[in-house]
Amino acid sequence: MTASPAQRLLQVPSIVNGIAIPLVLLTLLMSALSYLGRVHLFFELLSHFRFQYFLLSWVPFVLLALTREKPWIWVAFFVLGLNGVAIAPWYLPLPALAESGPPLRIMVSNVLGENDSYDSFYNLVETEQPDLLVVLELTDQWARELTDLERILPYAVIEPRENNSGIALYSKLPLDDVAVPNWSASLGELPSITAQIDWQGKLVELVATHPAPPINPAYFEARNQHLDEMAFYARGLGRSTIVAGDLNTTMWSPFYQSLTRGAKLKNTREGFGLQPTWPSNLPPLQIPIDHILVSRDFTVLESRRGRSVGSDHYPLIADLAL
Repeated sequence: MTASPAQRLLQVPSIVNGIAIPLVLLTLLMSALSYLGRVHLFFELLSHFRFQYFLLSWVPFVLLALTREKPWIWVAFFVLGLNGVAIAPWYLPLPALAESGPPLRIMVSNVLGENDSYDSFYNLVETEQPDLLVVLELTDQWARELTDLERILPYAVIEPRENNSGIALYSKLPLDDVAVPNWSASLGELPSITAQIDWQGKLVELVATHPAPPINPAYFEARNQHLDEMAFYARGLGRSTIVAGDLNTTMWSPFYQSLTRGAKLKNTREGFGLQPTWPSNLPPLQIPIDHILVSRDFTVLESRRGRSVGSDHYPLIADLAL
């Protein structure tokens, strides 16, 4: 017997609930497990997608509100809140800033070793005129293509590699006390760069870095070791500090949080939004894994994402004052 239009209409709420309830349970499960990042690398991976969970949880919330399925509405609302509280602080406006002198501009960019958009990257650097530039995944070819940067940034420490671990620090200011530490020794050579600059009469420590991607347990442990050792290093400096690089983790990871708490650093994104940087070709899945972290004596005047340079990462740019 064929259902009448009225009967079909009565079936709509149960159909909607049949979609919304499993969806809210899925987002609840992923959101809850993402708080267990110290237990397993899979759970830490889940922690990076809080913004996606927040957006996704609106779907069952709206559907359940339409069907007035009250117990489940509250579950959906809880999932919204669980992720919303992790996102909202990054958008809270900062206090009004007093006038200051010229800012210190820093730019960090993972250029992707196989990327050949050299001119696009060079043009961005020429346009943005950073005082400090961190380049990641620097290959020998990239290093050769960027030799003209010395016209804009005459001081440099260049460590090209062919295994995605190459790194360089370019500067408009002289670089002193330069070192190339390896905080991921268990994986071989993954260089970072440390140096000092004199900025308006104040000594500033620079750390350019690129920990291993946590693609398996060994790399997961190596990345965490890298972050711990870098935090220990930064904590012992006792001066103004900038850490810039592709950290292969987001602000919601417990390992990132240990780094910023232990080294007393803040993210330049605070008050400027999430500014996701990777993967550039998959907007719905983009997450913020490139970071500029600064000691708390810095004032962040601006933080923004740069335009695409053909890489799978967007550049990140920040203007700072001391």
